[in-house]
Amino acid sequence: MVKFSQDLWDSFDAIAAKTETSANVAKNLIDFLTERAKIEQAYAKSLAELSKKAGGGGGLFASKNDVVDKEAKSVKTVVLSLREETLHISNTHQEFSAKILSEVVRPVEGFLKSKDLDRKKNIQEGQKRLKAQADAKAAHDRAKDAYNKAGKESDAASEAHEKAQKDLFADAENKKLQEEAVVSTQSTGIHNEQKRGTYLPYTTHPHTHSPISQANSICSTLIFKFTI
Repeated sequence: MVKFSQDLWDSFDAIAAKTETSANVAKNLIDFLTERAKIEQAYAKSLAELSKKAGGGGGLFASKNDVVDKEAKSVKTVVLSLREETLHISNTHQEFSAKILSEVVRPVEGFLKSKDLDRKKNIQEGQKRLKAQADAKAAHDRAKDAYNKAGKESDAASEAHEKAQKDLFADAENKKLQEEAVVSTQSTGIHNEQKRGTYLPYTTHPHTHSPISQANSICSTLIFKFTI
């Protein structure tokens, strides 16, 4: 069994087309019955006209004073009987034609007219809601795209931040290693000079920490050695 909530909630166009088809079928049926009523009425009228030819008013037995024999009287009885039957058939078809128009065609025409107005209103309302739904979906898609874009930009910013932190840490490490290398080089040079006996460390005296003071100290030491 077809359920609107499960099978037709997103089939507005199909439903609108189906109701249009149903309305057209009903209109075709009304056209058929209207034509049938016209035919019935025309047939009843033709039968009524035929019945008049079988009786008075210029018919086969129009004169009331005619003297007829037994056979003619029998024929007249048959003809009059046929006339009555024809009139009865004519009236039956006339009534049937009237019933078709009054009990079927007119009520259904009124029903179709009111439903056609309702259908047009519902279709217009449905189209408005479909447009609103489409606009809402488009806005949702745009928001989703913007969200995804912002997410990607945020991820890229986070990656750039992490990279900057790593680069900064690497620079600090490199600087530290460079400083350690300089200190190590200086220590190695001092050690080598100590081996060769050429390293003369600065004194902590405020007047003997400069190279000139060191030179004066060296000269004084040499002079002292050579005078002994």
